[in-house]
Amino acid sequence: MSIAELLRGSLPDLEQRGLVHTPREIAQQPSTWLGTLARVRAAEPQLKAAIQRAGVGTLHPPHVVLLGAGSSDFVGRSIANLLRLRWRCPTEVIPTTDFVTHAQSLLVPDLPYLSVSFSRSGSSPESVAALEMALARRPNVPHLIVTCDANGKMAKKYAQHQNAVSLLLDDTVNDRGLAMTSSYSNMVVAGLSLAHWDDLGSLETIVQACADAWRRLLESADPLAEQLARRVFSKVYFLGSGALNGVARESALKLLELTAGRVNSMSETFLGVRHGPLSALDSKTLVVGLMSSEPRARRFELDLLREIRQKRLAEAVVIVAHDPEPALRQEADHTLTLELSRPVQDDYLAPLMVLFGQLLGLYSSLAQGLRPDTPSPDGVIHRVVTGVEMHP
Repeated sequence: MSIAELLRGSLPDLEQRGLVHTPREIAQQPSTWLGTLARVRAAEPQLKAAIQRAGVGTLHPPHVVLLGAGSSDFVGRSIANLLRLRWRCPTEVIPTTDFVTHAQSLLVPDLPYLSVSFSRSGSSPESVAALEMALARRPNVPHLIVTCDANGKMAKKYAQHQNAVSLLLDDTVNDRGLAMTSSYSNMVVAGLSLAHWDDLGSLETIVQACADAWRRLLESADPLAEQLARRVFSKVYFLGSGALNGVARESALKLLELTAGRVNSMSETFLGVRHGPLSALDSKTLVVGLMSSEPRARRFELDLLREIRQKRLAEAVVIVAHDPEPALRQEADHTLTLELSRPVQDDYLAPLMVLFGQLLGLYSSLAQGLRPDTPSPDGVIHRVVTGVEMHP
């Protein structure tokens, strides 16, 4: 059953099967990205003032810290390279789950900082605490907040804070399903917009090209994900390098969350997998390679795919690629082509590249007899993390 057929289901049937939110939130993504750009444009004066006040673009740039937990952390990992290059600032991704326990060893005294917090709900305990700690430790520098929930703690508490500038995304992308899908891709678009704070026009052209390619990719990715979800794999391994490693991590998490851990999923870089993790691959593994568009990086990636094929370390290999040449197709069982209308660097491709992982998670959840909107039958995990006590 395709995602289009799921979207046409009756509301009672969708409610019973736990499909009210997740398929719609996956399908809506390309139509929401330009709306996020419009939100950035509306907040442009405040964002520019905060970025300039922090010292971006000067001879004394700040040290940029990207904060988030889970998928929100992977947002930071997906945009950090572009932010570093365009802002010309040292840029570091720190999970809020590390920040709240070890901030004292993660922040260098007297070093100028600019923090950017990502959070779908704006109410995750660690993310709220990390923001409060960052404001307390650096009260005189700007802090940027990207969140999707107007009623979340971040949006409400810091809406008028003198040193915190909030970018509130549209409520449409405040995913109601447990697993973040459109929240992830739209916060990535927002992060790319911050990188393009002085040139949003060129980014809009890129985002439109990705949105058009997303719709074309869906036609081939949707039936392939549905077909593979019905097969029994011992594990699924997502590989991605550079900015695409953030996508690989997010894809693996989607599969893990949506199947309540019944499908073992992992992620790594193409070169990193040889340093131990290669031992986890076996003849029942599905490998998903998110291929770089940069020729030199792709040569390294192709070498690994050849090794996996020669050693028979996978039951099936799927590649997602800009323009898969014959040598690359030869090492894969299934090839998904992005069909972009123009060349786009890897740093911009996360919203597009994450589609296959989201679809595989959705269909694998159904294949496991779960309800994708609420896939944790015992309530082990929730849409907003609970049970975290913040110790002084």
